[in-house]
Amino acid sequence: MEETNTFPKPHLQGKKYLLLTSCNTPFPFSWIFGQSKGAIHNMNEFFKTAGMKSIGKIVCAVCSK
Repeated sequence: MEETNTFPKPHLQGKKYLLLTSCNTPFPFSWIFGQSKGAIHNMNEFFKTAGMKSIGKIVCAVCSK
């Protein structure tokens, strides 16, 4: 492993990513209670450590009929 000031060394600098997630909670409740917020936060942290930049996030919730 390489000696760096940060751990680990970001090897994917300059790359971009798009997060797509879904949940089973119907739309208004998924937005109010932040159903996918934890997953998005953790994935953003992972990709940030890898040196990548976000181009967007998409959350698909179940539409109630």
